[in-house]
Amino acid sequence: WGEHYLGGGVAVIEADVGKGKLFLFGPEITNRAQTHGTFKFLFNGIYYGSASKQKL
Repeated sequence: WGEHYLGGGVAVIEADVGKGKLFLFGPEITNRAQTHGTFKFLFNGIYYGSASKQKL
């Protein structure tokens, strides 16, 4: 099935780029049209794209 190729790999990376953040998703996060369990990854990327830092 290919899991031996994926073992020890990275699925999501968060990196600081300029004044923002970049999220890289390794696997297909929409999971071949069965997206109910992975919508949160996709929509978090859209939602946090417009977020700004606040000092607490």
